[in-house]
Amino acid sequence: MVTKNYQHINLTYLDLMTDGDPETRNTLLDLLVEELQTVPAQLREAFERSEWVAALGIAHKMKSSLAFVGNDELIRSNQALWQGLHEKRDPAGLAVHLDALERLSPLAEAELLKEKKSQ
Repeated sequence: MVTKNYQHINLTYLDLMTDGDPETRNTLLDLLVEELQTVPAQLREAFERSEWVAALGIAHKMKSSLAFVGNDELIRSNQALWQGLHEKRDPAGLAVHLDALERLSPLAEAELLKEKKSQ
């Protein structure tokens, strides 16, 4: 499958894992869009409620999802957030990574939707 040039996604890994199966690819695109629509708000809510275990679990789950999205900055921000939560660092210092997830997720989501419509 030929992946178009996008600024906020790189679907090379997704294409490798779906091995040309359009149904599986479409299902994964749907799941990724849904996660990018919901997870940043779930993380923000967990942060605001000081629910660090929940935030850690959400960030951990996103590690595999973001590999399919292929946005390096999203991957790095999520990894830094997860690592900081795992090491029980001061959450105030981790907010910059959450801010990046909230800023970049809609951009990646828009390109995933564009890719989905172009199939």
